[in-house]
Amino acid sequence: MVVREQPAPRAQLVHRDGTRAHFCSIGDLLQYLAAPSPHGNAQRVFVEVLSPTEDPEKPNLSPHAWQAAEAAFYVVGVKRPGVMGSPVLSYESEAAARDAAKHLKGRFRNFEQLRQSPSVENQSR
Repeated sequence: MVVREQPAPRAQLVHRDGTRAHFCSIGDLLQYLAAPSPHGNAQRVFVEVLSPTEDPEKPNLSPHAWQAAEAAFYVVGVKRPGVMGSPVLSYESEAAARDAAKHLKGRFRNFEQLRQSPSVENQSR
């Protein structure tokens, strides 16, 4: 799989040893973060953020702005075509994420809440 050929939002991280890992979805990132890595802990985690004017129901392959995962806001529990696994949408602002959650009948999360959930799969029910 080529990550850049997957719809945004995608994710990436940098380990303490400088090794980078790239993910085709934020759900994949969350699974990776939950498992131990031979490269050590993640030192920096980034996600692509969707534009507030972008239709979240239409997957978009174009590059998006990157933001520190801890500073982004998320929407879970939505259906989105063309995405493997349970979709997690990310936004730069809390207001944009809350608007998307309301429009899509999803649930708003910050990064800490997103990581505390047992799995993204459970959030979509």
